[in-house]
Amino acid sequence: MEPLTASQRLTREAIVQTARIPEAALLHVNYANLLEGMLPCLSMTARIPEAALLHVNYANLVEGLLPFSVALDEAARCVVLAIRGSLSVEDCVTGAGVAALLALHYRGLFPRVRVWCFAPPGGLMSPAAAASLKDICYSLVSAKDMVPRMSLWTIERLRDEMMLCALRCKMPKLKLLLGAALGIDWEEGQVLTPPEELTDAQAGRYLDYRRAVEKERCMDPLRVRIAREFVPPGEIIWLERYKRIALHLRPHFTDGLSLIVGGVVVSRNMFLDHVPDNQLAQLKRLVRRLKQQRAVRSIALSTGNGADAAAAAAAVGSGRNWAGGVSADVPPQQQVMPERQHVVHFAA
Repeated sequence: MEPLTASQRLTREAIVQTARIPEAALLHVNYANLLEGMLPCLSMTARIPEAALLHVNYANLVEGLLPFSVALDEAARCVVLAIRGSLSVEDCVTGAGVAALLALHYRGLFPRVRVWCFAPPGGLMSPAAAASLKDICYSLVSAKDMVPRMSLWTIERLRDEMMLCALRCKMPKLKLLLGAALGIDWEEGQVLTPPEELTDAQAGRYLDYRRAVEKERCMDPLRVRIAREFVPPGEIIWLERYKRIALHLRPHFTDGLSLIVGGVVVSRNMFLDHVPDNQLAQLKRLVRRLKQQRAVRSIALSTGNGADAAAAAAAVGSGRNWAGGVSADVPPQQQVMPERQHVVHFAA
């Protein structure tokens, strides 16, 4: 069987994602008139005239050639470059990252350039470069999505935390895995030994591990030490999910460094929140709720009902509010990359 071309592979992945079926269930796909048929499909999906699509590239190569399209938005009098991100596990998660890097390259030629990055990679650029894009680049991070939080620093931190948890774990691993599969919520005290109760041998093993890590870090080349501080681009719009109301999202404005210092959130949603279909559903729910809140505040302002009208006026007047009302307070900014935090401290 001949290998699939890039456009054929893209079509097959699109069918699997749209129909929500396993790829093995696709017994046969007719690729006749493939390119002629993909253009109208793209036009219908994007809800733009087919004539507005100036160029479409279907190639998808790991070496760096990504699927993208160039379209003309006559109403906004602008040209739109759309770069596809991850559609399957075989893709590189670079679509949003490439868009942000293009903004760095073209902002001098096109001062009005604006970039929207959906789930950009975490370790993309230096904090200074990311901050320079604050006014033209907006990165959307969905709840516990792991990709925008992944950098060399956060992966090293996660490794350290896993090593420490392995030392503290007092429950048989098979029992722990079976319990997780059955949906059992373990208390921390049931799974992990308290730090002060670790044996001298366990503490010694962790100290040996830390010394080995620090020794290796001392030999890191300069490029690795620089890359350790990389963050996602531009201004971050983080969609926080409420614990008690799973479908309730609240947007926060922050920066890449503040997002990175929180580390990777280990959860089943760390994968699910990166799925494009889930991101789109979350955005639609958020937009509906924001429209409802805006309508309520508009009514309060028009009727002039005392405290409600004053609160609505303050909310709508705040330049940092999202869509005219939702609070977007940001936790204190972190000025420097903090040293790696440890759960347990051992005496020498």
